Parts: sequence; structure tokens; C-alpha cells
Amino acid sequence: MKTYRTTCKIGACEPFCGIEVDVEAGQMVAARPDPSHPITAGYACIKGMHVADYQNDPDRLLHPIRRSPGGYERVSWGDAVGAIGRQLRAIRDAHGPRAIATYWGNAADSVTISLANTFCHAFGSPNSFNVLSLEYTDRGAVAQRVLGNENLILQPDAARTKFALLLGTNPLVTNGMTLLQRRPRISADIKAIQRAGGKVVVVDPRRTETARVADEHVPIVPGTDLFLLVAMIRRILDTERLDAAFLERNAVGMEVWQRLARMLDLDRAAQITGVPRARIERLADEFASAGSAFASTRVGVQTSHNTTLTEWAVLSLNALTGNVDRPGGVYFNPGFFDVPSLIEQFTKRRNPAASRIGAYPQIFGGPPAAVFADDVLSDDPERIRALVVVAGNPVITF
Repeated sequence: MKTYRTTCKIGACEPFCGIEVDVEAGQMVAARPDPSHPITAGYACIKGMHVADYQNDPDRLLHPIRRSPGGYERVSWGDAVGAIGRQLRAIRDAHGPRAIATYWGNAADSVTISLANTFCHAFGSPNSFNVLSLEYTDRGAVAQRVLGNENLILQPDAARTKFALLLGTNPLVTNGMTLLQRRPRISADIKAIQRAGGKVVVVDPRRTETARVADEHVPIVPGTDLFLLVAMIRRILDTERLDAAFLERNAVGMEVWQRLARMLDLDRAAQITGVPRARIERLADEFASAGSAFASTRVGVQTSHNTTLTEWAVLSLNALTGNVDRPGGVYFNPGFFDVPSLIEQFTKRRNPAASRIGAYPQIFGGPPAAVFADDVLSDDPERIRALVVVAGNPVITF
């Protein structure tokens, strides 16, 4: 038996945690965290520890198969690629490019996502559906309108913050404070914030694992995070605790929030959210005066009501207090590859058309997957007739 040092690659997880795998007779038999890895230092989540089960699963396909009258039969890669290409070209020629769609799921990484979108748009079709329309397109929609690019997803600088406001997220279980930032040792991060005199506040209707170790748990009526955030913004405006110098240099549209925030009375916000007014005011004061702070959300907010407006309020709260590109605030990290630039390079032939059903705009390269079934079942001559699925399972996901 040989042991190899490598990195985990399960699904769309970004850290590539260091693992050691044991291989016997050409088959992976065990996996464990690599204590010598410079970043993860002996940590890996439960998914990584089961990489051998993924690798050796009897349902894992090692070659193309094709349905036949007698069941599935094995075919060569050349025959499979040629047949698929001919069928897709025939569908496009007969029914137009919109008849072809792709779907990428949550096991896709950044390169796979870019290639799936590019493949679809190369036919002239805008129908590159994706799993993010279940829980994350609100973040992209806000980034596009506020920052100018849907892929400028800001990440918390958890290592240096003095105040972490976590809404609808349970990072002790998910290993991340936001989708594009997995933090393999999140428990240590939270403890480090607290040891340095910082504060961790969890806003969640449920007393989650993260709420149990946080400095403060704020129970809230489900789906009302928007009203808590707007009330905090109003308090910051009323007490003039915003970072005027940062806003003068970097922002426009302040008058919009001046008008909107004052439409929400703090007593009314308390009634809606179930969070007492005095507590809302205290949270706003502490956030604005912390010196470095960030607010961040995850699935609990992103699959609830008013998600796009809530994400706008989150970004605005961070900006109003000067916590964008400030140590301990939120920042954009392109990673080893500059993903926004990479996506621009791969999508020069992009068809930006809105969805035929509902006329919804594209986010992250395609329309919301929720319109897929209605499109297929319609009588329109250009309805979707072919679907290429990459790293996903839309029958279960949707």
C-alpha cells in the first residue's frame, strides 16, 4: 500500500484541503487530513474523508454509455462525442439555437462553469441554466448593479474583524461564511475573533451550532432580515455614524438610502422582526463603531423573502460604515485565477437575451432554472428540446 499527499476535490468547494490517501492495488482505500498541509493543517470535512467512497462507488461511470432497446450499452468516446454533436447541430438547424440548453450543478468548479456557459452560448443559445438560481443569484444581481460586475462577490476578512454579523448562515456546519469563501478552520476563526476582543453575532430563527458558540444570538422572525438591516442603517444615519470620507471617495446614490431608511420606523421594524428596538439600536451602534466589521448572509437568507433587497442592504451596510476594502471588513479576492476576467474571455459570443418564459435577465451566465420546465412544456416552436447536464442532477435539485 502506498500513501499519497494530495488535495480534496469534492464538488464546488474551493479550499482544496490537504489530504493523505492510501492506495492499494490501484484503488483508493482510505483518506485522512494531511497534518503537514500549510493551510488546512490537519483539517478536512466529512466530505473529504469519504472521497474514497466517491471514487469507488459502483455507480460511477468510467466510460460513455448510450440507451438502447436492450438497456444501456457502452460506446467509445469518439462515437459519443460525434453522435451528440450531430444531434445538437440538427436540433439547432431545425428549431433555432434557443432549443438547446445546458445546466451546471453544485459539483461544478469555476472552469467547468465557464465552459458550460461557453458551450451553450457557442450555439447562440442564452439558456445556460445553473444551480445558483436556487440560492445565490441575488448576490450576483446586487454586485452587477452596485459594483459593475456580477462576479465581484465580496468576502469577509474574518481573520482581522472586530465585529462579525452573520445572518442566516451556520459556518460551523457549512465551513464557510459565504458561498465563494470556504474557510476550512472556521471554528478557529471564530475563536480568534473572540480572543482578539472582537464579537460574533448570529441572526437566525434557529439556535444553530454557530449560534451556540457566538457572543450573541439574535432570534428573528423568519424572512425579516431585510427590515433588521434597514433599521440598522436608519440608526446609523440618524446618529451620523456613517463613514462620510469613504462614501465621498467611493460611492454615489447616498440620497436613496437617506430616503428609504427613513420610511421604516424602528418601532415598526421591531414589531416585524421580533427584535426589540433597543437591541436593534445597540447592534447598529456596535457595528458602526467597531473599527472593522462585516455583515454576511448565506442560504437561510438567500432562500427566503426579499433576498435581492436584503443582499443590497448587506452590501450597503458594509459600505456605509466604510467596511469595504478595509482590513476586517469585506473585500474582493480574485484568487489564483482572476475569475471575472476569465469569464469575460470565455463568453465573448454570449447571447444576453432574457428568458423566453417570464423575460428574466441572465445572472451568472443564464436565466433562472425555475423557468426550464415551463419552457420545455410550452408550444413555442423555439422551446427547449435538448439539455446538456454538467455536474448536477436537476431532477432532484429542482
